[in-house]
Amino acid sequence: MSRSLTFSFDIGYASIGWAVIESASPDDADPSVCGCGAVVFPKDDCQAFKRREYRRLRRNIRSRRVRIERIGRLLVQAQIITQEMKETPGHPAPFYLASEALKGHRNLAPIELWHVLRWYAHNRGYDNNVSWSSGFSEDGGNKEDTERVQHAKDLMDKHGTATMAETICRELKLEEGKADAPMNVSTPAYKNLNTAFPRLTVEKEVRRILELSAPLIPGLTSEIMELIAQHHPLTTEQRGVLLQYGIKLARRYRGSLLFGQLIPRFDNRIISRCPVSWSQVYEAELKKGNSEQNARERAEKLSKVPTANCPEFYEYRMARILCNIRADGEPLSAEIRRELMNQARQEGKLTKASLEKAISSRLGEETETNIANYFTLHPDSEEALYLDPAVEVLKRSGIRETLSPSVYRLAANRLRRGKSVTPNYLLNLLKSRGESGEALEKKTGQSKESQEDRSGLCRHAVKTQVCDGASAVCPPRLEKSGGRNS
Repeated sequence: MSRSLTFSFDIGYASIGWAVIESASPDDADPSVCGCGAVVFPKDDCQAFKRREYRRLRRNIRSRRVRIERIGRLLVQAQIITQEMKETPGHPAPFYLASEALKGHRNLAPIELWHVLRWYAHNRGYDNNVSWSSGFSEDGGNKEDTERVQHAKDLMDKHGTATMAETICRELKLEEGKADAPMNVSTPAYKNLNTAFPRLTVEKEVRRILELSAPLIPGLTSEIMELIAQHHPLTTEQRGVLLQYGIKLARRYRGSLLFGQLIPRFDNRIISRCPVSWSQVYEAELKKGNSEQNARERAEKLSKVPTANCPEFYEYRMARILCNIRADGEPLSAEIRRELMNQARQEGKLTKASLEKAISSRLGEETETNIANYFTLHPDSEEALYLDPAVEVLKRSGIRETLSPSVYRLAANRLRRGKSVTPNYLLNLLKSRGESGEALEKKTGQSKESQEDRSGLCRHAVKTQVCDGASAVCPPRLEKSGGRNS
């Protein structure tokens, strides 16, 4: 009797594993492996390292140009320099000017200050993106960056300096205070030092240069200095001031003009629109008699792909999970999936135990499912069973039963917007609507725990993550995963 063969493939981003398995006969306990192996691709072929490196280089060049343009525009609008000064070529050794200013040998003129700031815009120091990559130290980058940072620190220890500009002058044997110090465009070549100075060190010396220059340069106020080189992010008022100067920053921009950067959008989608919805809306608008241009604009508006933090994504994620669950090797019926979805809507989430209980009650105790394997592959995989965190918080706190349907809806919507809901807020809301708060007072008064626990939903609401532009909140224990566990 002939045996059937099964070809199995494991496709990864850098390799493909394969195996040929011969089905087991009635006399064999296990199937036999006829052959197996793996095909490994070179890194440059599968990950496009060169193209990615060129793209990173182009983005760095553009960000520097934008950074310099914003600082120059601010200085021109504040009447610190003129437009002609802004367009002049840079000084051949701006680090020499910065070092002289730090040591008190020179009072920087407005145009010299501009040359120094423009040089610092190219050499801001290394921080390993600590503004958005939490959990990494300043020296926690790759091996090359770590070596460059350590080399810079060694040079500062060697020369007994505390700033980047002074260290470079010492290493290149430039003595401050001498008018005949040798320098031109090509020499000294400070970039050959292979150093990466810590970002905090550079920030401190830039602020020191600005403070020393402020009394001598009209218009260089404390407000302008903070916009250029403050350590903490810009406030709403400061962004408004920049807007008056014609400088508009994106909402995800963090930090000052010199040391700030755009925070990556980790929750955005690669595809900005759904092609299926776009086609449907486009055809429907054309049938209504609208022009092709209006139909395209309407389709673009109504076919946006939602972010990971919105009700639509939670519904989609839960539906996909229910479709992937198997009972005795078969998908769950539509009726069972519908009942489980309704249960999730009422309770705000499902759990591994509740799924097993619901399926066994409908299909029998001996039904074998893949639930155990599905929710043990990753320690946070069970967190993907959240459907409506606001409903789950209200139910878990025990306050849900004490509220009328209208007040319950208001409380849930407030939690979805990322705001806290306390018993006092609910009591005032009940009284304003002419409803009794006796049940709520009795419920909250029975707690024998700490004052923090008596605050009820305020503690839970603080833990929820506010969604950007969406009327939903992420699960209280999903600050890191952000609802992306599907």
